[in-house]
Amino acid sequence: MWFLAPLITALGAVFVYDKCERSSAEIAIICVAVALGSIILTIVVAPWPIQLALAAILVAFRVARTREVGIW
Repeated sequence: MWFLAPLITALGAVFVYDKCERSSAEIAIICVAVALGSIILTIVVAPWPIQLALAAILVAFRVARTREVGIW
């Protein structure tokens, strides 16, 4: 259950990023760094079934964003 703390931290950082994106670029950049570090820590610390699910979610999100931009 140790993987929940960095996962919740990442979700909180994404929430703060969403609120601060237009008002303060520095805080938004810090939130991105915290979210990325937390996601990496979550994937490393989580049990393998959860690692697989998180990796699948990240890949699906990446593919969806790529299609949205029109690269594929």
